Amino acid sequence: MKHIDKVLAQIEQCLNDDTYLPLENEQLELKDMSGGQNWTEIHKTACAFLNTQDGIIIVGVNEKNGKYILKGYRADNEPKTKEIAKQFTNRDGQHINLDDYFHFEIKDFRDKQVLIIHVKELPDDEKFAFYRPKKAPSPIAYERIITGDHKISAEKIQAHKEYKQELHMARELMPVPHATLQNLDVDKLNEYIQLLNRDMKIETLKPDIETAHAFLEKRRFVHKNDVTVLGMLVCGKNLYYFLGSRCQVDCYADSLVGFIDDKKILKDNIIPLMENSLAFVYVSLIIKPNKHVEIRNPGSFKESLLIEFLDNPIPIRRIIPGQPGSKNPKLADVLKVFDKWEGRGIGMATLTNECLKNNIDLPYYRFHGDNELSLIIPKGHLLDDDMNLLFESYQRFIDDLLEGEELSQQHKLVLAYLYKSEIENSNYRYTILLTTDNNHLDAIRFLEKHQLIFKHELSPKRNPIFMVHRQFMRHNYFAELRKMFGNDFYQIESMRKKILDVVYLYTHFSKSKTVSAKKTGNILYYRGHKIYDIKLHENYLTKVRYRFNKLEKEGFIIKQSYGQYVLNEAYLQTKPASLFS
Repeated sequence: MKHIDKVLAQIEQCLNDDTYLPLENEQLELKDMSGGQNWTEIHKTACAFLNTQDGIIIVGVNEKNGKYILKGYRADNEPKTKEIAKQFTNRDGQHINLDDYFHFEIKDFRDKQVLIIHVKELPDDEKFAFYRPKKAPSPIAYERIITGDHKISAEKIQAHKEYKQELHMARELMPVPHATLQNLDVDKLNEYIQLLNRDMKIETLKPDIETAHAFLEKRRFVHKNDVTVLGMLVCGKNLYYFLGSRCQVDCYADSLVGFIDDKKILKDNIIPLMENSLAFVYVSLIIKPNKHVEIRNPGSFKESLLIEFLDNPIPIRRIIPGQPGSKNPKLADVLKVFDKWEGRGIGMATLTNECLKNNIDLPYYRFHGDNELSLIIPKGHLLDDDMNLLFESYQRFIDDLLEGEELSQQHKLVLAYLYKSEIENSNYRYTILLTTDNNHLDAIRFLEKHQLIFKHELSPKRNPIFMVHRQFMRHNYFAELRKMFGNDFYQIESMRKKILDVVYLYTHFSKSKTVSAKKTGNILYYRGHKIYDIKLHENYLTKVRYRFNKLEKEGFIIKQSYGQYVLNEAYLQTKPASLFS
């Protein structure tokens, strides 16, 4: 069953049962239009699908007050339907005909008919489409965000214009010397056409390559009778003779002890080449048990995507999530048909979102020279025991800033993301910039409003960098402890200094104002051990409990009820005269 038929079946079920199931999403819109209304909203939605991703508009059904209402499609709206593809302009206001990006179906539905408008996303080199609603001073480019059609920002339009300028260097449409139509395989071409017709018939299968000439020109597999690199990659014969290394992938895996013996040189058309390359990658990931997964690849990031403040007191190493797009948009369009290119630029966004769902820990990148890098996904979760203990230890401090409001789980996750990013940046690792555009705007605004985060002083206007309150980044409170305990603080061993540091933190910043030996041991263990070992942990807690008893006897700390401790802030007035003499 086609996707649209499943949607209509769900709507019919809701109508039959008088129930409601939300169906509109980033690729589906319902419109009534039975009263001959202005079709502006349809044009805006179509514009948004053109600029974002393939979508479907169903005309004749809408939702109102939690119910679906079937009004049907009126036949006298056919002239308006035929004009939809002609409503759009480029950035300069020049009309563009987009007939190839619209397909229409009229379907019988219960006792009426509905119009199905299939909208195909524009290739990157043809974006953006603009639409000018009545009374609007100038054309507007729309994009689809969840169920809404939103105006694309001027900054995003400008960034895409710069990206399109880069596309002039694309080589996908260059002619292949000495190649002719006879060097293209009609069976491979028909495989592409069959997938193109997956949802609805768009093109007929070709009996031979000569009959396909017009289609090959339309798809830029052939340009002005010359076979292009694109055409050869998709359905060419004898590829290596014509394209050389452009149809080749050299595969090897780098282990901790050198190169793995299993090396492969793959030569094929673009789809099997990608599939076989990915199959090799899947068995070549570097997995360190109980530590991390590492994906190491040749390549680098464009300088424009890196934000580096290396000489600043707060060092920054962030990567701006890249603009969606391909340097070879026509090839990307083909790959979409084969489900090999999603075109959303969501690789980094997916990592960020999975991290902020607490499914993974903070991902980061390491550079190995100028042309090789690793993506590392550590074991664990973003909001782990270490972060929860940090928030607990500063709870009174946080409450004072919140002034009666509370941190939600999402607030804590965003705060943990920014905190850990600073830690990794200081360790020469690059983290993905958390932006206000990737669905975390409300949490960022809340945290900034309450001064738990702030913009870095060198923060770019277009891509602000948020830092956590500097109190969270205090390395220790040794200076305060020296004032409290005088020269005696210098005399005690390192582990007891660290214990007093934790007790000071809880005494001055936590809600409880006290801390137990066990909790202190947990905090210090997690600070120094990234891998949990139950025997090491228990042994560590035993050492901490022993030192707590010693600190209590020496008068540095005072035991409260239920095994809780506070600092003896009157130590200098009450200490035994011979303690360290």
